[in-house]
Amino acid sequence: MKILILASKFSPKIAEVFGLRADPFGGWFEGISINLSQRDDVTISYSVLEKGMHNKKVTHFEKIKYQHITYKNLKGLKEMLLSDEYDVYHIFGAEQDWAFDVACILDLSKTVVSIQGLISFCSFHYLANYNMYSKAYNLILPIYMKLNQNVFVKRGLKEVKVYEKARYCIGRTDWDYAAVKILNPRIEYFKVNEILRASFYSGEWTIKTCKRNTIFVSQAGYPLKAMHMILETLKLLKQTMPDVLCRIGGDDITKQTSLAIKLGVSYNNYIRKLIKSYGLENNVVFLGLLTEEEVKRTLLESHVFYCASSIENSSNSLAEAMYLGVPSVASYVGGSSCFGKHKESLYFYPFDEPYLAAHYIQEIMQNEEIANSLSLNARKEMKLKFDQKKNTGDLVKVYNKIYKHNTQG
Repeated sequence: MKILILASKFSPKIAEVFGLRADPFGGWFEGISINLSQRDDVTISYSVLEKGMHNKKVTHFEKIKYQHITYKNLKGLKEMLLSDEYDVYHIFGAEQDWAFDVACILDLSKTVVSIQGLISFCSFHYLANYNMYSKAYNLILPIYMKLNQNVFVKRGLKEVKVYEKARYCIGRTDWDYAAVKILNPRIEYFKVNEILRASFYSGEWTIKTCKRNTIFVSQAGYPLKAMHMILETLKLLKQTMPDVLCRIGGDDITKQTSLAIKLGVSYNNYIRKLIKSYGLENNVVFLGLLTEEEVKRTLLESHVFYCASSIENSSNSLAEAMYLGVPSVASYVGGSSCFGKHKESLYFYPFDEPYLAAHYIQEIMQNEEIANSLSLNARKEMKLKFDQKKNTGDLVKVYNKIYKHNTQG
């Protein structure tokens, strides 16, 4: 079978080949592609699409054909994308503009869409009760927050249209199944677990080598990731653990510049104010944009991984942390329930109860037996859930089923 994977980014390594800006967020696409390319029953091509002048660049690497396609209109996209014929088309990223364009020109009987974040549903949770515990400090902030939420809402409109058109989709949680069936009750849903970034399949957390009383949060750049709730948790932890340190992946949102920030009306200003008013200046560190290896090293050094989001489908960051065995505390939202059992492989808590998150984090930090038990059980759970060979085989079964639907009727 000839498979064409359509995505919004390359892995860092392939991005550099095309002379594109490399970021650390596309690594798991590489895992899928490479595992598929090692099989004899499929041939893989991988295309990244974006709006721009009509142009198509092609390179081959490790048995995979990579294409970078920029296009101005559907006619140009169709000419470049369909110059070769494929048995199955696989779309990653229905929330992207190009995904809607692709859905307009592909044979949807040969096309499957992988559910990622479902931005149309995430938009409901964007504000994340940002002023629940500390009220907005000016009258403009709620307006600014609502405007940013509307950006999510608008991005979700085309995503909804993609799923309404689609005949097949791939998901991995109860939450994404429920959501996509609301959008299209007739869509055929396949459950296939993902493949993690390659480096996370080796290495193991130990209590002896971690930095005590340190928390790692993978990102907190916008309200849905709930930096405001994280600060509520830290404020409580600091009462009994003054040295608690929360390290956060991504740029320091309190130091970013924009018109809204300069005017002092943004979410970033709000977070800066909370850090100062809670006296947490020495308890919060933003680490900047981390590479795959830097994320792994930071996880292995951490005492606890903390996912405080108001919604998640299937958090890759939580999966990577648990695969390494880092004791984890996560808000019980979206598809997170599929990551294990409460108090066995991780701790769950209601999203808007940061005081309970603080209790669980403190329990892990003050009890080595609990930390080690969570670590051991998490690794067992994740090794089953993210088995590369099984998950690749399950994906090929989906391709085979779609291919047979078209060739045998």
